[in-house]
Amino acid sequence: MITKAIRKFDFVVQAILILICLTIILAPYGAMALGAWQLASAVIWLIVDRDKKTLEYLLSTVAYFLILWAGIELYDYFQINDGLFFYGGVIYAIGAPFALAIFYFFITYNKAFLEDREPASFWDI
Repeated sequence: MITKAIRKFDFVVQAILILICLTIILAPYGAMALGAWQLASAVIWLIVDRDKKTLEYLLSTVAYFLILWAGIELYDYFQINDGLFFYGGVIYAIGAPFALAIFYFFITYNKAFLEDREPASFWDI
């Protein structure tokens, strides 16, 4: 039972940080705080639950950082001045973390509110 309360607390903190990210002024700070919170949460829940979805999130996050690092190194090594490569990198650097944040937000929501729920009717089975 305490696990459900902690999961709900985790969900509420993520929701607040996502709302902070939606404000223009605090967006960079909120995004960094949200990313750090979600990574710490995922590592803790992976140790506690050994959940496959959480593992997928962590592996996706590692892949994101590796691809981002490789893109930055290629950009510097080849000194590419192509605007398409630069803007594609900016879109990747902003879009992928947003997608990962939403993915983990829904994982947390499912774990906190939908998992281990008693069926209310025949259609919930």
